[in-house]
Amino acid sequence: MNLEQALLVIANAHGNALPVEALEVVKTDWSVFYPDLERLIDQFIADDTLLTDEQNAILFFGTFLLAELKHSPALPKVLQMFSRSDTFLTPIEKVFGDAITELTPTLFYNVADGRTQLLSDYIVDGHQAMYCKASAMEVVFAQYEVGVINNIKLGEHITRWLASFLAMPSTINSFLISALADYCIEYQLDDFKSQFTELCDK
Repeated sequence: MNLEQALLVIANAHGNALPVEALEVVKTDWSVFYPDLERLIDQFIADDTLLTDEQNAILFFGTFLLAELKHSPALPKVLQMFSRSDTFLTPIEKVFGDAITELTPTLFYNVADGRTQLLSDYIVDGHQAMYCKASAMEVVFAQYEVGVINNIKLGEHITRWLASFLAMPSTINSFLISALADYCIEYQLDDFKSQFTELCDK
């Protein structure tokens, strides 16, 4: 199977069966395939409603090959692609489905390669992503857990996120505040306990 044949198989993949053989071909020819994937991502960024079902399938599998191969140069494009509303029946949910919540933390972690600041900037940016911002927060906490950032730096990020969420009240930001509180509890960051308690009281 050559790359063109593999992409045809991937474009027509349906149901829960993974096109394993085709994906292996794409990985082998990654340097040839990646510029095409990047152009597809750019098309989606420009207008997320114009891709065909076949292009959506290639975008889906190509994006998660980015994670598997830890293709870190793609981080800015990945964050730009996920900088949009990601709730039910949105164009990006049509492409990624449940992977929006299930697999984006792994994608962000692998392509970020320790670049916490870019993830933090994505979280406070004004776009309407909800689940993907929560995924990015999860990744920053994971980076803290493995020692990429220390407790002080994590605290700075949390303070910045919380200020941003509170500055523009919305359903999305309420969700993100809840997710952030949950992470702070999980990681026993008691310095923020009083702030979240006050918010609950309000």
